[in-house]
Amino acid sequence: MSARIVAPCVSLLLLVVFSTAAIAQTAEEGLPPVETVGGVSLPAVPNTIATTAAEAAAGATQAVQQSDESASSLQADTNITLNVQPGTTELVRIARSYLNRIITPFDDPKLLTANPIEVRKEGSSLYLTTASERPVGIHILPNDPDDTRSISLTLIPARIPPKTIQLKWGGTAPTMGVPTSAARAKRWEQSSSYEEKLLELVEVVARGEVPDGYSLSPVQDAPACSLPDVTFFAGQRLTGSRFSVFVLRATNTGHSTIELLSHAGCNARGVALVAPWPQAYLAPGTSTEIYVAVVNDTFELQQRGQLRPSLLEH
Repeated sequence: MSARIVAPCVSLLLLVVFSTAAIAQTAEEGLPPVETVGGVSLPAVPNTIATTAAEAAAGATQAVQQSDESASSLQADTNITLNVQPGTTELVRIARSYLNRIITPFDDPKLLTANPIEVRKEGSSLYLTTASERPVGIHILPNDPDDTRSISLTLIPARIPPKTIQLKWGGTAPTMGVPTSAARAKRWEQSSSYEEKLLELVEVVARGEVPDGYSLSPVQDAPACSLPDVTFFAGQRLTGSRFSVFVLRATNTGHSTIELLSHAGCNARGVALVAPWPQAYLAPGTSTEIYVAVVNDTFELQQRGQLRPSLLEH
């Protein structure tokens, strides 16, 4: 009876001794303490293995970050916006043997080139590809004989992903005194009678809009306007096929209120309509815009350096 009791006690004693020895060995090797779960001692993970695993995890995280940065850089490189101006040539890389897209500022563009290149037009975009390893020169222009603008590009084929290139007019307005689309401007101007269209024209400009087909540019030359105690500043020109509108700012520099009547002091051949907005009465120190609509075919700038105010306006 006593022998059967002693045997389990001896086994238990040996287990305790071995567990104590394992804990001591773990402490000597600088490993984490051995954990005992359900009477079973679990071996510790060596520090070298733990360190290696941590370094591997850190390396994986860094690789993911670098991959994200590369993807972001690639995305930025494959979608670009290019500011262009007539009379200049821009160099741009495209994907060789892949389909590239060029978004043009023209409603109906066409492409001219003497180099081997395949082109397809969809709306205002051009889709092109080339197997050439040499630079390709192209001219993009509107399919409108009245619009003389063109964009010159030198395409550099390279082993890169397909590109989307958006072309925008940069710097000063590219259409100084030229409508963006003479055909569209002409259709808009002929959609109603002469008098109705003139009134509609200044109403559209007063709302801050640009009529269909018209261009908006800074003023180089404007009708000369002169009124006592009023200074005029010419800031914008909207150019269409038949009409143009000059936008001026009139400021009352006098000491009494002034009413802008009739032509408001703007006299030039070809002036068809003069309209102040938003007010026709100017208190001292206040300003308003004045829209001077002219007929392009008959409009002539006055070359006189100084205008004589009418005595009837006093």
